[in-house]
Amino acid sequence: MSISGGVVGTADVNCHLSLKLGCEGISRNVGGNFGNVKFKHKDKAITLASVNNSAKIGKEKITVDPLTLFHRICVAKLSDEDLKMFLIFELSPFPLSLFNEEGMRKGTKSSLFSAFTPTKIDAVQGKNNFVVVDGGHLLHKVVWRRNLNFGDISRSYLTYLQTHYGSNVAVVFDGYPSDVNGKSTKSAERIRRANLHSSHEIIFNEATCREISQEQFLANERNKVRFIDLLKKFLQKANITVKQAVEDADVLIVETVVSVKSQYDNIFMVGEDIYFLVLTGLAPMKENLYFRKCGKGRTPDVLYSTMSFKYKLSRMILFIHAFSGCDTTSALFSHGKTKFYSFRKRPTPGRKNTSIFQL
Repeated sequence: MSISGGVVGTADVNCHLSLKLGCEGISRNVGGNFGNVKFKHKDKAITLASVNNSAKIGKEKITVDPLTLFHRICVAKLSDEDLKMFLIFELSPFPLSLFNEEGMRKGTKSSLFSAFTPTKIDAVQGKNNFVVVDGGHLLHKVVWRRNLNFGDISRSYLTYLQTHYGSNVAVVFDGYPSDVNGKSTKSAERIRRANLHSSHEIIFNEATCREISQEQFLANERNKVRFIDLLKKFLQKANITVKQAVEDADVLIVETVVSVKSQYDNIFMVGEDIYFLVLTGLAPMKENLYFRKCGKGRTPDVLYSTMSFKYKLSRMILFIHAFSGCDTTSALFSHGKTKFYSFRKRPTPGRKNTSIFQL
């Protein structure tokens, strides 16, 4: 195993025996003529590079240095036609249109907000309202004050919900399945995010005082799972409706909204994710469903309704969102959502091919 890179070698890797293999190769040539000195390829030490940079030729696995390969192509080619012939072969271990060295190509999800027209908050009529809050957004929205134990921190979440949304409120959290069969590409996205900000695991209860920052604590998935379990119990004791999805909570949030829409004048989804706005666009026009995008710092909240969507855009919203990259799909060639939106507005031949994705 490489200590610096974390690459784990297979059973074929024997670079740790390089000295022994070299001595054995030399001993086989001792006593012979210099012109007859030969080292067989099968006796060559196999390095950790063979795990990621190797090609199978026949039954043999050959380690390939990409830089050396391109140097040899440049030397060997006699014309541009030769270069075209060389490039017929797949020279990448993964499709570059969909992936880079870190994994799936990521787009900027929030850029899609510019395609919609906000609704004036004052224009919403009715007093009997119900609010569904994205639990992932809520975890980071409430700022943890210093010298508080986790019981007091949980109480601050209850105070925040009651102050801002009243008693008609539900909170929906993401799930974090430990079973491999319950995981999806969303799990890969969580691993990618965890690699950006990692922290150690903490065993705690209500009386435990935190010793690290809120962001560091929540960066560890096991810490987050334990805290969600603690917070769920605390909110449920206060008669707050709490739900948790198997994995991603977006669909469950929308299902919760739809299940109670006939009982209230208006239903609000609260969060920051573009997913809720996308799913709101699937609802019938003039529906009493709203998405409230919370602002950060001095940025005010923005309200969107089903009327924020143009008809043609609402029919193609899933195509634009999925093909321009989200948590579970790659952004084709890293083109963002605004690129796909402008593509849909132009009368191009490729536009007809997307009609199959219309709702």
